[in-house]
Amino acid sequence: MLNSIIIKKILTLVSFLILAISLISFSKTQPAFAGAPCSNGGCYDNIKCVWVVDDSLPAGGYYTTGTEPCGSAVIGGVAPPPAIANINRISGNSVDGSGLGVLLFFSRALNFGAIVGGIIVVGNFIGAGLMYVTGAGNSETHVKVMNKITYSVIGIIIIVSTYTIVGLIGLIFFKDPAFLLKPNLYGVR
Repeated sequence: MLNSIIIKKILTLVSFLILAISLISFSKTQPAFAGAPCSNGGCYDNIKCVWVVDDSLPAGGYYTTGTEPCGSAVIGGVAPPPAIANINRISGNSVDGSGLGVLLFFSRALNFGAIVGGIIVVGNFIGAGLMYVTGAGNSETHVKVMNKITYSVIGIIIIVSTYTIVGLIGLIFFKDPAFLLKPNLYGVR
């Protein structure tokens, strides 16, 4: 019993660390040079930062403000973080990264969470089956198996209800149930 609690705590800690490290590394930007107000994908005074090629510099160029609006000039006073701007550029919804990447990020996070939850549920079903087979008629084992299967079914219900709730929110606010699950953004400015 004590070993399973320790294993669960270790798995939770490892999962949290993997998530934290991936979020931190995903949000890194490339600094331009010391003292520069701009960086890759950045926004300075509501103007998009651009790379200017200059072979005379050791870095091969520098970042400066361009002519395209960004930040509060695009979305009511909020500049998208560099990670969200990168999602916009990668997805092709916005060439300059000024679209609503938050919806794409939310959609991908929801899908990732559902996949991880599904894998955990399948693992619980397999573990419950093995526990039942090796329990040899022990009544305590039957109770543990029943609890494990019950919690797995509750997990499946939570995963499905999450998609249902997000679909309803999309239907109510955007007239399309798949809007938040598979956003398709055109010409956001």
